[in-house]
Amino acid sequence: MLNKVSIILPLYRQSKQVNKLIEIYSLIRQRHKSVNEIIFVVNNGDETTHRAIKKIQDDFFKVLFVSDGGWGKGIKEGVNHANGNWILYTNSARTHFDDLNRFLNESKFVSNQLYKACRKSRGMLRKMISKIMELEFAFFSGIHQTDINGTPKLLEKELFQNLDLIEDNVFIDSELTLKVRSRGLFFQDIPFYNYQRLEGKSTTSSKMIFSFMIRLPKKVRLWKSQI
Repeated sequence: MLNKVSIILPLYRQSKQVNKLIEIYSLIRQRHKSVNEIIFVVNNGDETTHRAIKKIQDDFFKVLFVSDGGWGKGIKEGVNHANGNWILYTNSARTHFDDLNRFLNESKFVSNQLYKACRKSRGMLRKMISKIMELEFAFFSGIHQTDINGTPKLLEKELFQNLDLIEDNVFIDSELTLKVRSRGLFFQDIPFYNYQRLEGKSTTSSKMIFSFMIRLPKKVRLWKSQI
């Protein structure tokens, strides 16, 4: 079976990035014939971004609108509409052509193998926060995984669906990691060097990070009970 890749891009407050996104993924389309569709999923009822992005909708660039829910719900909604047998999801605000092009070239598309970006160019504070989250996750889950929230992530659509992920927000990457690793599967890390935003400010606040850390232990217990 030929590999067909559906790229899923959750969007939130990114109306000013639309032209750059079209430029990046038009180039990806030219370079990678296995990429058969780009699915933009506008999260949290962001009508401004939806109005900007829906103008380019066609058979290749598809646009979905989610009235509520965040990162995780956007990913799952994209997977539900994906036609490819492989799905790739990524932080569209921080994914540049050169790194994504290399990521796809280095991914071998081996069944039951998952591919994940390992971010190399973040500031010291972001690296420290990520490391603290890794240690917390390892302590409560018994699983050590570097850069848990690193994207792009690439895996088979069937595998993603079989994980029965329940999170609709930023916890989905941690849930996916726990359930994947509990099956004895592993991620292949691929270096990602340019993680600067395409435009604008980060939508992640210190309050969100603190809330994540406080809630993670209870979440891990819930996910482990489902395995």
